[in-house]
Amino acid sequence: MYHLELKQLHADNAVSEALRTIETICEEYRLEEHFGILSLSVIEMLTQMIDSSTDGAPEINIDFFIENRLVTVHIQSDQSISVLAEQLHRPLSADTDNSLYTIVGLADQVTFKEEENEVILEYFLRPQPAA
Repeated sequence: MYHLELKQLHADNAVSEALRTIETICEEYRLEEHFGILSLSVIEMLTQMIDSSTDGAPEINIDFFIENRLVTVHIQSDQSISVLAEQLHRPLSADTDNSLYTIVGLADQVTFKEEENEVILEYFLRPQPAA
């Protein structure tokens, strides 16, 4: 298993650091064809977490785990994410921001851990270390 941590990111640089890390992971583990799915869903989740914060700009921690058949991204905020989890339980309508539904459609599994202010995105892929 490969584990990469991005700790104590300020909202201003969380997106760029995550994008750079996803690019590195895709290059190192031959996942270039999945770059769009990984980057869009992770960046959109970060954007949703930052935009839904009520107490100023949040501090973000991101952990990437690369295993034989799984890439997992844990995104944790120092602020509540309950509004995001609640948004997914509401019916989709023309007035609803559908970004969270896009993330759910791109990731193979999305888990909200509200008590820990954490979202876990799982992708069933086959990472292979580059030669």
